[in-house]
Amino acid sequence: MSEFAQIVAAYFESVSAGYEVKIHPAAAALPMFEDDAAASLLADIKAHGLRERIKIWIDQERETLWLVDGRNRTRAAAAAGLEL
Repeated sequence: MSEFAQIVAAYFESVSAGYEVKIHPAAAALPMFEDDAAASLLADIKAHGLRERIKIWIDQERETLWLVDGRNRTRAAAAAGLEL
């Protein structure tokens, strides 16, 4: 499991216990923020919290938790120490 998948799994542990965590192809098509943009997002989330929800899809049939939208927010929220 990638480091990013571990972050997501830790945040969504209550719903993803035993589930594989994957990035949905639609989310993977978008680039991760560069350092400056990531730092700006982190500062904003520290100051204001999450304003947009992180969207996940729980595929119970495949025991997979898909991160559909919010890869950058998830990373920033983890760095800010927020519970999702």
